[in-house]
Amino acid sequence: MKTAPTRCGECCFFKHECADGFGHCDITNYPCHFGDICNLNYKSMTNSQVAKILHYAQKWRRGAKIKMINPFVYGVAIDAAMLKLRRIKDEND
Repeated sequence: MKTAPTRCGECCFFKHECADGFGHCDITNYPCHFGDICNLNYKSMTNSQVAKILHYAQKWRRGAKIKMINPFVYGVAIDAAMLKLRRIKDEND
């Protein structure tokens, strides 16, 4: 079952929202509006972006009192990590 993209305002990485609903994504550091559709793409994510999402998810999973990560964002990070690991494997084979 495919997870639908989330809206920025529903994401735990949407930060510094103003009264008009604008803020920024703490992963991409791009400005966005709370109603925008998430534009994360696993093919273009950096290692630090992937690590930040996975680290956050691991903290939440282990009981930290933080907002649950959206399944779409978590899935994109896992897809990006798998792609990066496959590329490393192919380079070493």
